[in-house]
Amino acid sequence: MAFMSLKDIDVSYDKKKQILKGLSLDVEKGELVSLLGPSGCGKSTTLRVVAGFIDPQGGSFLLYDKGSGPQEKFRTGISELCIIPASFRV
Repeated sequence: MAFMSLKDIDVSYDKKKQILKGLSLDVEKGELVSLLGPSGCGKSTTLRVVAGFIDPQGGSFLLYDKGSGPQEKFRTGISELCIIPASFRV
């Protein structure tokens, strides 16, 4: 089983504009993943779902085979997950 798994994630900010529709992604432990795409394609929205800042309207998000919801927001210090802004130089 994947370290992190998004299955059929749906997110819309209003009823007219659906940002994510049926997004599925599995990430294995130790794997490095980048989200690339044009402006408005859902990269930041995907990261907001993973970070627990927003809840998807559909689908499921699993971390370590356990569901994550509003009661399980990520906190600083989880070494397996990080968000690096584009302006940050590695």
